Amino acid sequence: NKRELITKYGIVEPLLNLLRNGTDKSKELSAITIANLAYNNDQNKRELVAKYNIVEDLINEMQTGSERGKENAIAAIRNLSYNKQNEREFLVKYNVVEHLIEALKDGSDEAKENAAAAIQNLALNHENKRELVVKYDVIEPLLEILRSGTEEGRDCAAEALQNLAYNNTQNQKELISYFADMWKDEDLTQAYTLDLSQSNKKELKIRISNVFLINIQFSHLKKLIQKLKSTNDDSDSETESESEYHDHDDHKSNTSHSSSYTNNTGHTSNNTLSPKHGHYTNNNNN
Repeated sequence: NKRELITKYGIVEPLLNLLRNGTDKSKELSAITIANLAYNNDQNKRELVAKYNIVEDLINEMQTGSERGKENAIAAIRNLSYNKQNEREFLVKYNVVEHLIEALKDGSDEAKENAAAAIQNLALNHENKRELVVKYDVIEPLLEILRSGTEEGRDCAAEALQNLAYNNTQNQKELISYFADMWKDEDLTQAYTLDLSQSNKKELKIRISNVFLINIQFSHLKKLIQKLKSTNDDSDSETESESEYHDHDDHKSNTSHSSSYTNNTGHTSNNTLSPKHGHYTNNNNN
């Protein structure tokens, strides 16, 4: 029982000691254990942040740890960020986002996936949405993942952009502006037309070149645009993402739920994932 590991056995203090003073391997295992303790347990998430101040130690591991240590620390941040209280504190108190952006730009594939998923969770908070765009400029690194990331990375980036746009007209306009700037080259000969609908129901035609389609999976782009068109539809609102790691090789199972906090019906995974030494394939072809 994950709750008992904290309340009865006092596992967090030894984990913190390893995270601060252990070998690289000890730090890696400590970080991923923290990720698992946080997975699908709101009490643990909050206690790990509020009582044990674990975020600062995870940030330190993100900055100075081994590659695997950095990946595991970001995975822990990803799981901890899916919590109403934590998601706001991560911006105003801990400045987590700057480190997540570093991971989006320069991290390993797995680090980028978890960083995008963490931003996806942070964007559930209404106050965070605008700050993530204006102060941290997260749109550009997320679009880069959407263009050239792994399959899972693209999914997480699309979901993060969806959450940033949901119920926020200013962010919707900025996202559309980004798309328009990227695809306005008049010299491109062959193009496709997609409709984007803002909250005021005005249509904006955007031309997408074949050249650009080489660098982005069209299915991910269509998925994102459909979500932007239906941001007022409660049946397809915001999503959150967590990972559970099953062994020390960090084989993980992702959950991505199509529900907001006020409409959360449970933690049921939409994906069945098979591990391949850090790369994960979707067996359901969703």
